[in-house]
Amino acid sequence: MHSIRNTLCKLVLPTLLAVTSGGVAAAWVEVGGNELTTTYADAETIRRTGSLVRMSHLVDHTKARGIDGIKPYLSIKMENEYDCDQERTRTLTISLHSGNMGDGELLGTVTVPGDWRQVPPDTLVETLRAFACGKW
Repeated sequence: MHSIRNTLCKLVLPTLLAVTSGGVAAAWVEVGGNELTTTYADAETIRRTGSLVRMSHLVDHTKARGIDGIKPYLSIKMENEYDCDQERTRTLTISLHSGNMGDGELLGTVTVPGDWRQVPPDTLVETLRAFACGKW
C-alpha cells in the first residue's frame, strides 16, 4: 500500500499543483480550470478546529489519465487539511475514480496523511486554502 501511496503522490500531486482549473452536485464550487481539468471545492465538507480546516476537493479531467498498475481515471477526490495561520497544507486522503465528478469505479485510495508543506503563492493550492479558510 505504501508504494501505491508514493506512486499516487508522485504522479497525482504534481498534476494538481501544475494545473488550475456534466452536472455538478450542489456542494461542488468550481475554483479553477483549464482545457484539461476543472477543480471543484466542496463547501459542505469544511470543518474547522482552531486554525486548522479540513475540506474535500475534486479534480475532473477531460481525458483519462493513467498510473502504472491502476486503470485509467477521470477524476480525483482529495481531502486536505489547511493551517490558516501558518499557510501550509497536507493531504489526508486521495481516491481515484474511473468516471467524471467522482463517479464510476473506485480505482484506488490512500488514507495515510501526508507531510505538511508550505502553500506556494499564486497556485491552485493557494486558491483551495483561501476557499477553505474563508478568504476566497
